[in-house]
Amino acid sequence: MARLAILLLILIAVHHVNPTTSLPLSTNSRWIVDDQTDRRVKLACVNWPSHLEPVFAEGLSKRSMDSIAEQIVSVDTIFFG
Repeated sequence: MARLAILLLILIAVHHVNPTTSLPLSTNSRWIVDDQTDRRVKLACVNWPSHLEPVFAEGLSKRSMDSIAEQIVSVDTIFFG
């Protein structure tokens, strides 16, 4: 019974998570919020040091920039709008 209750709580929590791409965003105290819905927003990003001088082998030189950019866009980490 406890497992069923935990599963139900997880399903309810997942159901209430809505990704947003609406703009503009603003801050409210320490939170980033969507101005239209006033809901907290979590940002997703990648760290790509290719704009810097190479210091050590990072493995990015083994693939083309187009290939890496396509992979980044395919997992919705960047919003172009």
